[in-house]
Amino acid sequence: MKIKLLLLILISAFTVPSLAAKPEWAGKGKPSEEQKATHKSAMEAKDGLDDDRIKQKKEKKEKKEKKEKKEKKEKKEKKEKKEKKEKKEKKEKKEKKENSGELKGQEKQKIMKSEQTQKELGKGSAKGIESREANSKKWWKFWGE
Repeated sequence: MKIKLLLLILISAFTVPSLAAKPEWAGKGKPSEEQKATHKSAMEAKDGLDDDRIKQKKEKKEKKEKKEKKEKKEKKEKKEKKEKKEKKEKKEKKEKKENSGELKGQEKQKIMKSEQTQKELGKGSAKGIESREANSKKWWKFWGE
C-alpha cells in the first residue's frame, strides 16, 4: 500500500508539469525583422524616459550629497572650536595651579603620609603603639634591623 501511494505521488509530480499549456510565444521560432524593429523602437522610447528619470535622480543625489558635506563640515568646525576651548580652559587651570603653588602627585602623597604618621604618634596605649610599629615594617625588608 505504501509503495503504491509513493509511486502515485512520484508519477503525478513528473506528469503534471509535462501536461501544462505552453505560452503563445513558445515554439514560433526567431522573431521577424518587423518584430525586431518594433521592439527596438519601444526600447529606445523607454530609454528616453529612463534618461530623464536618471538625470532627476542624479540631481537629487548630488543635492543631498552637497547638503551632507556641508553639515559634516559644520559639525567638524563646531567640534574643533569646542576642543580648542577645552584645551584653553585646561591650560588656564594648569597655569592657575602652578601659580597658586599647589603640589601634584607624589609630592602631595608624601606630605599626606608624613602628616598621617605624625598624627598617630601620640595616640593609643603603649602596647598599641608597639604593635603598630612592629606591624609597620616595610615589605622589602625581610630581616629585622
